[in-house]
Amino acid sequence: MADDFDPSERVRVRVDHDKEARDLTIWTACEISRGLDRGASAFSVAVGRGKLKDAGIGALPVAEFDAAQVLIGEDLVLTGWVDKVKRSRTAEAHGVSIQGRSVTADLIDCAAANSPGQWGGSTLLRIVQDLARGPGPGSDRRFNIPVVADAAARAVVPNFELEQGESVFDAIERAARFRGLIVHDGPTGALHVVRPGLRRAEVTLRHRDGPDGEPDPDNNVLESEVTVDASKRFSEVVVKGQKEGGLAKAGAKGSAADRGVPRFRPLIVAAEGQATDGDAVERARWEVARRAGKALQMTHSVRGWRQTPGGALWDVDLVVPVEDDQAGVYRDMLVVDVKWALDDKGRRSVLTLEPPEAWHPQPFVDTHTKWASVAAAVRG
Repeated sequence: MADDFDPSERVRVRVDHDKEARDLTIWTACEISRGLDRGASAFSVAVGRGKLKDAGIGALPVAEFDAAQVLIGEDLVLTGWVDKVKRSRTAEAHGVSIQGRSVTADLIDCAAANSPGQWGGSTLLRIVQDLARGPGPGSDRRFNIPVVADAAARAVVPNFELEQGESVFDAIERAARFRGLIVHDGPTGALHVVRPGLRRAEVTLRHRDGPDGEPDPDNNVLESEVTVDASKRFSEVVVKGQKEGGLAKAGAKGSAADRGVPRFRPLIVAAEGQATDGDAVERARWEVARRAGKALQMTHSVRGWRQTPGGALWDVDLVVPVEDDQAGVYRDMLVVDVKWALDDKGRRSVLTLEPPEAWHPQPFVDTHTKWASVAAAVRG
């Protein structure tokens, strides 16, 4: 198992156990991940009994429900709770592993219990804040998750109503989706409601062939993989909803075609709230673009956890130039998922990439690129 040899880059888990804070850095394996389309970052760390003994630790001071922060060097990457502690022993070895998620995991796991559960004429931001705060009225019925939002979240939602049994996160994501916004967590545990693709990476991801056909020595990509999965794409997406007033005869309707799908595959989507015909068209275009974008994914594995030595960590919501001879991609891509890993391969970051246009509320993709199918999907 590879050792994290650079002390300044060690993964630290700060655990608040029995009202005593401990800073633990003895991990021999770890995985920390965050994604634009999931509401809670996750971490998993492990250590063998021998290393615990060398560190003078008899029993690892951690238990389920403990508050935890995860840092890479001095950079905070996750604020959350310990979900699971596993202690194992075999004839060959024994050790401890810990798993946990961001504080926003409660929004994913728990039902939306706000009462009366209906908002009229409120901004999207107000709806999200109410749901992320929790039903109340007492502090024992609160999540108290802070919200960070783009200006677009201040748009007024004519009417929004909770669905029976849906989770808090599902409700928030449903409200945000209609405005072309995405929801994910940040390092401090805040819930971000944003339009992605506004930050640029410090470097280019290179996976080029040299003159002799061997990998170029200047490459920073260790491994790459391209997946094309068209099973969730449809030739036409129709969005239906009610206009303000709620009369069936005043129903809103809009559609968008995915011209990259060669056969008849229709999909009908219910609007997340009251809508105009224009809203329904925009929502349909968003649905087509997201499905087309998710059908085309790249995964790049790079050495280390930072974009440059001593620089910023790799993270989601970064637009990064890509030069990949294997995939035939030479263009900007968006990091939609990141995994910081330490294992027998050493320290590495695994980045999942998608066309940034597929995350825009009114996407357009250059038809002369590898991703022309996405362009065909969203052309009016």
